[in-house]
Amino acid sequence: MVVLTENAVFISKLVISFALYSLLGWACESTYCSIPAKRFINRGFLNGPFCPVYGVGALLVIFLLRPFTQNLLVLFVFGVLVTSVLEYITGFLLEKLFHTTWWDYSKRKFNIKGRVCLRNSLLFGILSVLLLHFINPFVEKLEAWIPEWALSAIAFVFLFYFITDSVITVRSILAMNGKLDELEKVLEEIKNKGEENRERLQQSFESKVNATREAVLELQAASVERLQERMETISKGLNSGAQRRLLKAFPGMKAGTRRASILHMKETVGHQRAKKRERK
Repeated sequence: MVVLTENAVFISKLVISFALYSLLGWACESTYCSIPAKRFINRGFLNGPFCPVYGVGALLVIFLLRPFTQNLLVLFVFGVLVTSVLEYITGFLLEKLFHTTWWDYSKRKFNIKGRVCLRNSLLFGILSVLLLHFINPFVEKLEAWIPEWALSAIAFVFLFYFITDSVITVRSILAMNGKLDELEKVLEEIKNKGEENRERLQQSFESKVNATREAVLELQAASVERLQERMETISKGLNSGAQRRLLKAFPGMKAGTRRASILHMKETVGHQRAKKRERK
């Protein structure tokens, strides 16, 4: 039988706790968003049923706030602060790394730059109290019941899966951002072509040359058609399963200055979803 060191057992339990709280966070978040939408929403950054920010948040609350377990008010207040800081930092880092805003609370009262809002922070404070008083004691008993070798095996399998899923998700996001940049360029070209052709039409009207007007109109139609074909080709490239899932999971997603392109992508996905419903 393999004998694990205390550090190995501690790390295994840490990884399993992270996995369980990420799973629990995903379940809560997906349920919270699915009920008002009246359809299931996989509300996770990753493809699998895990929200890593909840796993990190739970571990921070456990390690930082355990001394305040018996003081409910202090535990609640610090729970609000710790989780709010984590959510703000996570939103900020995701925006900087992927040039995309994944959630936006700017329409809610008492928000800070749309990254955190009072309502969610209060809910996280309540969850912090529940975590230390009920959820974590149960998780610790569960981990104590599992043999040490099994803890290590479960932790290894989860880490392998988690790293694989993270790599796939990041690659999908980077590919989506590249396509959005291309789409934004095409949309800008269509806009510029329209302005250019309007100027030519104005000149032709002023000169009262019918042939010129017809030529400009034909040129305009041909150039716009070619650009629209390019736009549709790029849009199809954005239509992978992972990218569709991200759009559903984060309906408030904003891609920096690429607002027009991401709106077009959302419309494309929406049209395809409507066509599937019609076939049914």
